[in-house]
Amino acid sequence: MDTAMPSPGRDETPMGQVINLPRAEEIARLAALTPVEYDRERQAAASRLGCRVGTLDMQVRAARQAQAEAEAEAPDAAPEEEPAAGPAPDRAATALELARLAKLSPTEFAQERRAAASRLGLTVKDLAKAVHALRRQAFQEREAAERER
Repeated sequence: MDTAMPSPGRDETPMGQVINLPRAEEIARLAALTPVEYDRERQAAASRLGCRVGTLDMQVRAARQAQAEAEAEAPDAAPEEEPAAGPAPDRAATALELARLAKLSPTEFAQERRAAASRLGLTVKDLAKAVHALRRQAFQEREAAERER
């Protein structure tokens, strides 16, 4: 049995499943989870990343803090709960924009979220929910594909 640590871009679960998420992306994904969701995933994630749960908790806490600071520094271009006035873009354009936003780091997303919400005619909160759902769906699809291998 190979006891080498997993590489940063190719992490293995205890069951031998491979998850191809860079460490920073996995920590950002975990930081975006609700506290209950994170609690359910933290032990398996720590194992995949080859670290102790306490170390992962510190990394997730730091990522959440960085995201909160980025959000606090972002200019208030659009109110949190009011969608932008004007016609909403078509569904295809909206889907493409949401997919692009889902690929951004938490910091990049925090910088773009208000302008993107305005362009899409959404509240910032609804935009964040949609992006989170897309990220979660993509992660689950990658996990399912890896389990099938």
